[in-house]
Amino acid sequence: MVLVVSNLIPVAKGWEEDFERRWKQRKWSIAQSPGFIRTEVLRPMKGDHYVVMTYWRSKEDFERWTESQAFMEAHGTRRRKRRSRVLASWKSTRSSLKAQLLARASVSPNLFLTVIQHRS
Repeated sequence: MVLVVSNLIPVAKGWEEDFERRWKQRKWSIAQSPGFIRTEVLRPMKGDHYVVMTYWRSKEDFERWTESQAFMEAHGTRRRKRRSRVLASWKSTRSSLKAQLLARASVSPNLFLTVIQHRS
């Protein structure tokens, strides 16, 4: 079964383009992680929470990623965090308070197992 990790990330109104640009310009070191399948960033049609979905071959693969040096670098963390908590942060190049708040958005992942998959 595939593990799907879902993160809700609040993005302040007016900062959507900046948020999406940051995602597009990431290093994507996650792509070299064993068990990684893909990432999707979903823009809300209503509201201010983006959804970031990552797909993994197993929960163990995901947990190894959250404990890796590549994870720490990608999320701006310097020390290990507990597995149950994922801190997502983006370095801000702007000094405004809104940019700082956006840059330090903290999220906790939701984990799901794919049990039914249908493709046309």
